[in-house]
Amino acid sequence: SLAENTALRAACTLQRGVDALCWLAGNDKAVEDTFVWADNSTWNYDNWFGINPDNFDSNQDCLIMLPSGMWDDRNCVHMFNAMCALPNDLCGNGRWDADQGELATDCG
Repeated sequence: SLAENTALRAACTLQRGVDALCWLAGNDKAVEDTFVWADNSTWNYDNWFGINPDNFDSNQDCLIMLPSGMWDDRNCVHMFNAMCALPNDLCGNGRWDADQGELATDCG
């Protein structure tokens, strides 16, 4: 979603600066031009820059986020910081369950 993309760009900037490129967990290694998320979640949003994905030189299968928040496909051998998503369990009151299951303490 746009909100997730904005949050990921903010985290990438916070960790590595405004000009940082960060890996996102998407690729089209199995089928060219069919990008999938590493966790197999539904691909229902994209934010490609210009003509991307363009598979330049026939070896760009991994997804990066540019400083603008737009996306590009790049060769997977490059070293950039990776942005990963972790499950967050929320309590019924919308608060985060910090201990992932200790209901009485965190969800109170």
